[in-house]
Amino acid sequence: MRNLSFLAGRIVQHFDSAMRRAASSSRPMKYKSTRGGGGEYTFEEALFAGYAPDGGLFVPISLPCITANEHLIPWSKLTFAELAYSIIVSVVE
Repeated sequence: MRNLSFLAGRIVQHFDSAMRRAASSSRPMKYKSTRGGGGEYTFEEALFAGYAPDGGLFVPISLPCITANEHLIPWSKLTFAELAYSIIVSVVE
């Protein structure tokens, strides 16, 4: 239960800071529908919409680069909650 509380707390903190960064950033991460319809959406728009207007799921338009030395090796030492947070942080900008 502690891990879920940790994860939820970190996600809320990151979401709040991500929204502030996105407001001041010229290029926040964008999302699109898996069915190819519609345009580009911000994380906040995708989160609150649930499904894309065409019924598809939202996915990031591009994914961050993940390397063994910088990501995979350090991730192998994390708890599930810490790993989930690290991955979520990489796509919620």
